[in-house]
Amino acid sequence: MRIGLSTRTFSADTYVEYRDGLAQYWAIFLEKLGYIPIFIPNTLLKIDEFISDLSLDMIILTGGGSCPNQLNIETKSLQSERNFTEKALLKYSVTNKMPLLGVCRGFQFINMYFGGTVTRGLKSIEKISSNHIATEHKVFLVEKDWSCLTRASHMQVNSFHDDGILASQLASCLNITAVSDKERFLVEGFKHKSLPISGIQWHPERSVTSLEFDRLLIEKMIRRV
Repeated sequence: MRIGLSTRTFSADTYVEYRDGLAQYWAIFLEKLGYIPIFIPNTLLKIDEFISDLSLDMIILTGGGSCPNQLNIETKSLQSERNFTEKALLKYSVTNKMPLLGVCRGFQFINMYFGGTVTRGLKSIEKISSNHIATEHKVFLVEKDWSCLTRASHMQVNSFHDDGILASQLASCLNITAVSDKERFLVEGFKHKSLPISGIQWHPERSVTSLEFDRLLIEKMIRRV
């Protein structure tokens, strides 16, 4: 089975050129799970044809970097190509009901696409006492389908973000599936109410503690059960 991965955009230090790239963790992670990773360039004009021709089974919007302040207002920048591509991937997923998982930035991007918002700088929020940058912390699985995957109500995950989604900021078409606190203040996972679209704030490609859950979630999404 083939999984398409969105890529980051960056400028090479010693060359006058723009590049698409992705951490090697992703290829290693997906190959271990038995999937073929397909990197999706940010300059495609016919993304629908690209996905169809390669017979992708799932799309992952990867992490790295921050979401734009608004998705419907684009300024010409390195990130604008990535934003355009990821919006097109989401549109394809919605239209064709293709499974799509958002990770970290991708998690936040999905929420914004459907009308939600993102909080910048979680350290400034009084209710959020724990650090979320380059650390690990507990998340609580508050949705039955997700907690049944590991038969546990909580698990340890990695964390590499300073922006996040508060429960009050979640798009109305998304249901909370995981939170970082029992009060359900900060969202760590969600799934769409009617489409095969989910998001997680942690990085499965860097995971050790949540590896089994991440494997089962991807498998569940591809099988559409």
